[in-house]
Order: sequence, then C-alpha cells, then structure tokens
Amino acid sequence: MSLRPKAIDFKATYVDFETNLRALYSPSDQRLTGMNMFQAVYDMCTCYPKGQADRLFDSIAAFLTGYCTQVANRLLEFEEIAPIYVSEWNSYQTASRYANSICDYLNRILIKMYSSKVGSDAKYRRQSIEALAYSLWVEHVINRLKSRSNRLIFQVSQLIEKNRDGDSISADTVRQVMESFVEVYRYKDHHLQLYVEEYERSYLESTRSYYETESSTFVASESISNFIQRASRRLAEEQERTTRFCHPTSFEKVVRECTNQYVGVHQKRIQAEFVTMLVRDLHEDMTVAYDLLIRIPDGTLPLLASLETHIKETGTKLVETVWSAATKNPSEYVDVLVAHHAKFTEMCTKLFKGDLICISTVDNALRSIINNRSLHKNTGSAELLAKHADNLLRKKSASSEGDVEEKLSALMILFMYVDDKDVFQKFYSRSLAKRLIYGGSVSDEAELSMITKLKMACGVDYTSKLLRMFHDIGVSDDLNTRFRGHLDQQHKSLNLDFSIMVLTAGFWPLMNAPSEFQLPAEMEQSVIYFTQFYTSVAFNGRKLTWLHHLAKADVKLIGFDKRYELNVSLYQLSILLLLNSLPRVSLQEIEKQTKLSQSEIQRSLKALVDIKLVEFNEGASEISVNAKFTSKRIKIKVTAGVQADTPQEVDANRKSVEDDRKIYIQAAIVRVMKSRRELSHNHLIQEVISLSKSRFSPSIPVIKKCIEHLIEKQYIERSNQNRDRYVYIS
Repeated sequence: MSLRPKAIDFKATYVDFETNLRALYSPSDQRLTGMNMFQAVYDMCTCYPKGQADRLFDSIAAFLTGYCTQVANRLLEFEEIAPIYVSEWNSYQTASRYANSICDYLNRILIKMYSSKVGSDAKYRRQSIEALAYSLWVEHVINRLKSRSNRLIFQVSQLIEKNRDGDSISADTVRQVMESFVEVYRYKDHHLQLYVEEYERSYLESTRSYYETESSTFVASESISNFIQRASRRLAEEQERTTRFCHPTSFEKVVRECTNQYVGVHQKRIQAEFVTMLVRDLHEDMTVAYDLLIRIPDGTLPLLASLETHIKETGTKLVETVWSAATKNPSEYVDVLVAHHAKFTEMCTKLFKGDLICISTVDNALRSIINNRSLHKNTGSAELLAKHADNLLRKKSASSEGDVEEKLSALMILFMYVDDKDVFQKFYSRSLAKRLIYGGSVSDEAELSMITKLKMACGVDYTSKLLRMFHDIGVSDDLNTRFRGHLDQQHKSLNLDFSIMVLTAGFWPLMNAPSEFQLPAEMEQSVIYFTQFYTSVAFNGRKLTWLHHLAKADVKLIGFDKRYELNVSLYQLSILLLLNSLPRVSLQEIEKQTKLSQSEIQRSLKALVDIKLVEFNEGASEISVNAKFTSKRIKIKVTAGVQADTPQEVDANRKSVEDDRKIYIQAAIVRVMKSRRELSHNHLIQEVISLSKSRFSPSIPVIKKCIEHLIEKQYIERSNQNRDRYVYIS
C-alpha cells in the first residue's frame, strides 16, 4: 500500500470503490478487494493537489441513501415485514461496521477538519461512516415505515400479544427489532430517544391495554384468591418477557404498568379480602397479596392497618381469657403474649420476607396490648412481668437453668414493649432484694444474666442499684468472717450462729417502717457486740439501722415425735421464745413483750397456726403450743407468708413510683431549661416527654404540675413578654 499523495481521477477511482462498496452491502459472488478499498479511500483523501475527503463522504452518503431507500421499498412489498426487517438490518449493520473500518482514515480527517456543527452548505452532517449509515437508516427506513401506518411497530406489538396469549412466536425477531432501535441512535447524545419514543411507548400502551382488559375479566369471574394467584403469575411472566423484549431501562416501567392494571386498579378488593385471609390463616394467599400490593405506592398500608387491628383484637381476647388468674400466676399471661408475638413475628419473617414496616406493625400492636390500662385493671403489665421474673428466679421454680434463661429471654421480648419501665424496675428490685436477703435465688448466674439483659435494654443507670445489691452481699460475707475473727480475738461467745447483712441505704428498696420491736433477750448480746465491732473497728463513723422485719432464724423444736427445724422470721421467733417458759401466752402479753403491733402479731401467727404448730384460742385471745404437732418434713419453712408483699406494701410501691416520677420530671425540666435558657410551653413539654419516654410515659397534667412547682421554688419563671414561655433562673 502506497502512502505517497498522488494525482488521481476521482470519478474513476470512486466508481471502482463504489462497486466494492455495493458488493459489501449486497453480498454476491463478486470477490471483494479489501486492500484496494483501503488504498482508494487513502488516495481520494490525500490526492494531489487537493484532497477529496468531503467529496468522498458525500458520495458514500448518497450511496447509502439510495441503498436505504431500496430497502424500505422492498420491505413495503411484504405483508409480514418484521422478519424481513431483521434480516435487512443485520446485513446493513454488519456492512456498515466493515465500511466504517475501511473508511477509518476518512473518519479521522473529518474529525480534524470539522467541529460537531457544520455550515449550511453541508448536505450531510460530518460524522463517522457508521454513524452516517445509522442516521440514514432511521431517516429512510424506520421513518418511512412509520409513515406507512407504522407497520413494523404494529406487527411487533401483535407478536408480543401472541406471546402473552401463550402462542409460539419468533422471540429473536422481536428482540432484534428492539435492539435496532437502540443501536441506530448509538452515536446520538440521547442514544435511547428513538427507542423510547417509538418502541417503548408502543410497548407500554399495548401492555396497559392488554392487562386492563384481562384483569377486569378475571376479577369479575374468579375469587380474589384465584385472581391474586393469577396476577402474581402474570407479573412474573411479564418480568421475564420484558428482559427479552425490552432495554433494561424499560423493565421498571413495564412492570409498573402491568402492576397498575392488574393490582392497582383492583387493590381495594384485594385489601378487603386480606382480613378474611388473616382470620382463616391463609398464609399463601397473604404472601401473594402482600407481594402484589407492596408494588403499589402505599398499597400495603391498609393491609398493615388490618394486621395491627387483628393482632390487637386477638391479643386482647387472649389476655381477657387468662386475666382472672394473671395476678396470682402471671406465667400464663406472659406465655400467651409471647406465643402471640412469636406467631405474628414469624408470619412477618416467613410470609412477608422480614419487611421492617410489617415487623414495626407487630411491635405497635403488642405495645398497645401491653400498655392498655383499661385491659390491665388494678395491676399493670410491668408489675406482672416483674412478678413473673421473680417466680422464674426463685429456688422453688420448677424450670431447669437452661429453661430459666430461655424464659427470661422471652420475658425481655415483652419488657421491651412496656412503657412503664420504672414500675418494672421498682417491683423487680424489691423482689430481687428479698431473694438476696432470704437466699431464694435459683442461681447467681441467672440473676446476673437478667440484670445484663436489663442493662442492654435500658442502660447502665437502670441497673446500677441492682448490681450494687450483689456487691453488698459480697461485702457482707467478708464482714461476717471478720466479725467472727474479732470475737475469737476477744474470747467472746454468742452461744448462737449469728450473721448479718449490711446493706447500703439508697440502693436497696427496703421500707424501714417505724417499729419499737423488742429483741429477744437471747439475741441482744449479739447485736451489741456487732454494733461495737462495726462502728469502732470496721467502719468508724457509720450508722447502723436495724431492719428487724427482714431478719430470719432457724429454730430447733424438741419434745415432739421428731426433732424439727423451723425457718421463721425474727418476729415469729420472738413469739415462739415466749412459749418456751409459758404454756399459754395472750396476745396482749405478746404485744407487751415484743412491742409489735396487733396486725403484725396476727400476720406472724397465721403461718404458725397454718402449720398447726401453734393453737389459737379466739375466745381467750391466747396461743399455746400444739403438743400433738407432727409433720412429714423435718425442715419446715414458715416465713413464706411473712416474706410476701402485703397489699399495703404493693400500694406503697406504686405510690413510690409516682413520687419518683415527679422528681424525675422536675429534674428533666430543670435540665432542659438550664441548657435552653428560654423555651415555650409546648416545646418544654415535648422535650420532657422525649427525655422520659425511655423509663415511662409522663402525662401532660403531671408535667404541668411539676412546672408550677418549679416556678414556686423559683427554678424557672414565666417570661414577661410572653406568658406562654419560661425562663431559667440562674
């Protein structure tokens, strides 16, 4: 191949070149001379004295224009033009790629000589030969067919409709027509414009029309169950069909159109039927309905509303069924709610693919049930959960340690929905205190596991006092060891096994009711020795307050058929010791000797009378030992009734919660006002609610009272300019 510019006869050279070019576009037996074509292009572009690149380009354009016109004429001769169009396009596209390579030198010259915009004297826009070929195909083939009733697109639409009807068609024909509409605009700035305007628009219109008719027919003739199954199947088919017959940018549009016609138009009927599906547990239908409606904007909202209502109604009925026994044995209450939660959580996971909005709906419904004050009469859910936790963590629990852990985890599921977490904390801490004091825990590991769960749920502050209780128990064990060593050093003997628990005031929820209880003489010396040891040796300067109502003792009984051992409270012990020297003791004498109130005496005696160790003569208001006392057990625990909370203590606990809330709200108000300095009434209330919601849901009237109280205490004041605003007083 010669690269030296030379003088040539352009017409003669181009005639030979066009002969080969025609053979390239219209394959025949004629043999192509490729190198001669490359040489001819080079010679015509570099000929002496002036290159003929523009003339060559216009000549090629004229040839392609004539060729495309011939193709359009041939296509219009056929009835079924789609397969012929595909054949012609494939040949034209292949030839144009070869021609573009042959004219590579021409392409480079034109790029250097011209910008993207050309003068008005240019008949054809200067571009690569392949881009030129594609633009001429659009102008003389596609637009020509469009002007004749748009026969190509019409026939493609017919083929697609046949495919939707289940008939066999040439899928390659449809796909290649689609691809031609994309390819011919390959060199345009908006390369999908022709495809969108001609092919996609027609495809969407045919989709809308087809499925509008089909869905209306089937929704009128079939049940909703069958209809949604068919809708799901048709959507899947259309998705697969779209991947074959459309550009990827059309997938979402086509599926949305199909969904609108098959689901959106009939969504109210599907939504109305969802309630029936829930009641009948038609899981498969619910899954299909949810999958269909989730495609529609806000389509699942009525479903979620129905689901929430259903969960509330069924949950409320379950609670009402077990409520009569719940206050005494809350385990059934907890079990039914845990099972209720598990059922619908599993439904969301399996049927609705773990949709977070669906799970949130279940959460809202459970939260509504658990915090329904009209449903939980007299005793709130927080109290019941605390009592259930106490039952699980007591030694008397029949569950194994593994079962306890599993049940505690289930309990925590419900705890997370409780608004009044401070109520749970109050009752749980009190029951924990009693378990630690009376040695009633199933295990320290189980107790600490529960506290860890609470800390993860509510934070360190929520469990700080609970952990301090465990710390005090450990310190008390060490203190008892030191006390016994001190007695040995002093050569003192107590004549009884004496141990104490020193509990830090403020961390233990123990009510120190005023009492003038008189210790039995047998124990006075032990208390004196320990007080001297603690205040002078162990912790100088600290004050001890004795909580006699929490003390317990082990007593051995003699003079009966067996040697029994009783576990009693200190109050019970003081009564029994009176019977050591007297055969009968009146209630007045007990009150005189022990300084206990009559109500406390009655409560302490009840457990002793119940086991028939003591006989009570109502007429003489005196007690005596039952000489015929007998029992199958050697060790008898009679403190259970005394250890249980009285109704007065429960009420006091509830009142304590209300008092604590007022203090918490006041502290929150001061904290907010100190940081903001000035705030409107509504904003202050919202801030306080936001700070308090992790522990409880404060009522607005209580917040208002706390605001008034702080105004009286001169922590805040009303603004002089606006009485609806508050100002922090520094």
